[in-house]
Amino acid sequence: MGLDWHASEEMTDQERRRIANEEDCHLEEVGRFRSPCYLVKAPRVKDRPTFEKDMREQLEMMQEKAREEDQRESGRKNEGFIEHWMNMTVEKMIKENGDKFDCKNCPLLKDLQGADSTGNLFLGVTVSSCDFRGKGIARDEMTPSHLVDKCYETMCPDDMEEFADELEEVLEEGIKEGWCEKEPYEEYKKEWEESPHPFRGELMTEEEYEETPHWREMFWRQAIHWLRTCAKHGVIMDVTY
Repeated sequence: MGLDWHASEEMTDQERRRIANEEDCHLEEVGRFRSPCYLVKAPRVKDRPTFEKDMREQLEMMQEKAREEDQRESGRKNEGFIEHWMNMTVEKMIKENGDKFDCKNCPLLKDLQGADSTGNLFLGVTVSSCDFRGKGIARDEMTPSHLVDKCYETMCPDDMEEFADELEEVLEEGIKEGWCEKEPYEEYKKEWEESPHPFRGELMTEEEYEETPHWREMFWRQAIHWLRTCAKHGVIMDVTY
């Protein structure tokens, strides 16, 4: 299992007791942290001016996928998926989604500028949109052991700022030492053409490749930006691994 950094807010004992009462469980079963939606004043989906239009378009898209699944001739059909979406109505979607927080218009997510988990395959399962894949830092051979340990710690905003500064110092030194030097374009192109990975992205032109930083530098700068941005919003870093 990987390591994820979760943008979080610590709940008060009163809030945890309320949740325990609502869910009819023991207080010990209620975690200390929750997503920072309340803290950063994220809007609700129903607050969008295009809310009903968005729900209608989403339903049309999902029902089209359900019809394609139903007409698929090879393999086992996902009957649950087909039944769920073909029986769904706009009214039901409006009722089910209206009070959810609107990640698309969340001030924290906008400030993260892509240093997040919106493209994570486990979005909605083990991670939220505003989380970050800390595994990439913890398992990078460039990361000193004392910073690897920090990757697995829950941190307050001040600690996150300090951690970001430490990572940035290591990155800048690593760039000087050649840790972020890219291979020649022809080698990159050959590896791309031979790669079986389904999520390898589009092949870059030589000009695009030259303008794009090494993957390590991009990822480290995203991690640093995530830490500093969350800290600025008063958000805590919780971890799971």
